[in-house]
Amino acid sequence: DLAVSTTQRVIDFDQEDVDCAIRHGHGQWEGLRSAFLFRETLVPAAKPGLFGERPPEWSTIRARSRFQDWTRWWRGTDQHGTPPMRGVVVETRSQALEAALAGAGVVLTDRRYLSSLLAEGRLVTLGPSVELPEAYFFVHRTSVRNPRLVDSMRHWLISQALEQGDGGGRDVD
Repeated sequence: DLAVSTTQRVIDFDQEDVDCAIRHGHGQWEGLRSAFLFRETLVPAAKPGLFGERPPEWSTIRARSRFQDWTRWWRGTDQHGTPPMRGVVVETRSQALEAALAGAGVVLTDRRYLSSLLAEGRLVTLGPSVELPEAYFFVHRTSVRNPRLVDSMRHWLISQALEQGDGGGRDVD
């Protein structure tokens, strides 16, 4: 059986009944092996025809869980001044994406969340992408109780990341 749990908090492998996880960061956590999955790339997107291409005019959608993303994108694209602050604030990126689909503003999210919506024409990108220094990693203890199963999960996740175009799979210890 595979049980999937989602949380924004860091899993404590010593205290919780968890074999592996996906973490966001720089890839080195004490006592854990990690395998690079993919680097995060921020892209602004909105419903077609709702917003011009001038970022200061945008009504933004911000996710509380990733509140600094707009500032990071703004700096990464060498925009002048400060990013627009007017708009909608929601809890998560998935809610931000839903708000963009409803026409509430411009969402800033990882391009992987956008690929099918862009292909379907439901959203369009409004600016350049910015690659962040952080990435997503598959992590587990150095000694695991189910090595065959954890290894299978690792290989499957890496293959999925590679299919998306820029996955890695290199181990980081």
